[in-house]
Amino acid sequence: MQTAVEFVVGLATETVNELGAALTEAVPRLAMAVVFVSLAYVAIRVVLSVVRRFFRGIYPSEQDLIARLRVTIVGVFLWFGAALVLLNILGLDAIAASLADRDVEKRWTKEGGDAGQASA
Repeated sequence: MQTAVEFVVGLATETVNELGAALTEAVPRLAMAVVFVSLAYVAIRVVLSVVRRFFRGIYPSEQDLIARLRVTIVGVFLWFGAALVLLNILGLDAIAASLADRDVEKRWTKEGGDAGQASA
């Protein structure tokens, strides 16, 4: 039977080893996430700049608020997509899938969409 000291030492050793393994596995994902966020930031800024110029060309100056609202909406969707990709990079695929709701079609057919019509 182990003594209390042997148990604590064994537990501490196992914890440090598992923490080291987890950090070794996480570092490449974190580095990739930082690179992705940097590239996404630049790309989204460029896209929003193009969209802003486009909407300012379409709407007169009196409707600048509408143009800014549309640019904001586009920006929200772009950042949401970037957040989903970031979750996938970090290995949180289940959270990203639940936010993206990828199985809408499956649920719709289950609740009586095509499945209800096919059985009738």
